[in-house]
Amino acid sequence: MTSPDPPTPSTPEIAFISGPLDIGPNNFYFHTHYIPQINAAIERGHHFVIGPVAGVDRAALDYLLAYPIPPSRITIFVTPTENILMGEEFRSRAVNVHVVDGGMNITTRIGIVMRR
Repeated sequence: MTSPDPPTPSTPEIAFISGPLDIGPNNFYFHTHYIPQINAAIERGHHFVIGPVAGVDRAALDYLLAYPIPPSRITIFVTPTENILMGEEFRSRAVNVHVVDGGMNITTRIGIVMRR
């Protein structure tokens, strides 16, 4: 007997992925501490929000797109300066790019991300 597939929520949950810049040789830290949780979120049909910087943010983006997760399920929040420096790169990968006020503190920025 097989169990039924879990119900798909009408509004998908959002997995917020963030972490350190240093993820170790061969992304060891990322693979050890992030991949299991990311895979669980993928299996539950979550959408993903990540930041634009190196380390966990970039490793997560690369992992999700290689999985493959549709780019429409990935949003990257950037400041206006980050948008100038990296926005086109992200848009070329077809992910959603959302520009937020660069003067916000990190707590406010995360709050906006999680309300989207």
